[in-house]
Amino acid sequence: MAPRDNRGMTQAQLMRARVIWGAMVMGQVLFAVIAVAIKGNIKPPMAADLVMTLHVLDAVLFAAGAGIGYMVWRTLARRGQDGSVDGGKYLTGLIIFMAGCEAPSLFGIVLVMLSGTLHPGIVVPAVAVLAQLIAFPRGRNALAE
Repeated sequence: MAPRDNRGMTQAQLMRARVIWGAMVMGQVLFAVIAVAIKGNIKPPMAADLVMTLHVLDAVLFAAGAGIGYMVWRTLARRGQDGSVDGGKYLTGLIIFMAGCEAPSLFGIVLVMLSGTLHPGIVVPAVAVLAQLIAFPRGRNALAE
């Protein structure tokens, strides 16, 4: 049997969670770099009132996606009778949370590209990536009740 850390996950499960976490964060960061580099080169830029409406929609999407994703992750990663957390359920919950953050992040980055302005479009992607950075799978009691 593979060695387990103090969450009941195997080291392989923890490493898998970290690789998925890193890939999801890296994709958003690289896309943001490309979007900022080409922003404003899209003609004609979107109307200002439409841009603001879409930014508000993006913020609502982030609040809902991250909030629901976190609740699902917390529910799935609940400790069992023996005090351990099932590694597969933890990973599933992590992916759901990360996806709930990733969708509004990518939408916000697209808004930056289409609007040609960095602010306020980059705020939701920055907060979403920050939430994902905080969710780094450490393999310890991050979601304990």
